[in-house]
Amino acid sequence: GVTVEVKEFNTHVDQGNLRYTLNSKIQAVVYVQGPRGQYNKTFNATRSQSGAFNASNDEIQKVLGETFKDIVNNIYQDVTNAINQYTN
Repeated sequence: GVTVEVKEFNTHVDQGNLRYTLNSKIQAVVYVQGPRGQYNKTFNATRSQSGAFNASNDEIQKVLGETFKDIVNNIYQDVTNAINQYTN
């Protein structure tokens, strides 16, 4: 089986008078366990964005969504081989 444990999933917003900075981070640990062994690996993805004036909820959601896509792609590329190796 495959288990994904999400350790961190957030966006930190620094907002000043004229500029804002968004820093998103996702950390997940993937565990693969099968009849032929086990595998685990920690994955991290980060994104940052800066802009003028105030950060909107849409911008925060966009940055976090892009970070989520990054980590899912990284997991997919890496874990597919482990699933085939340990569970088949």
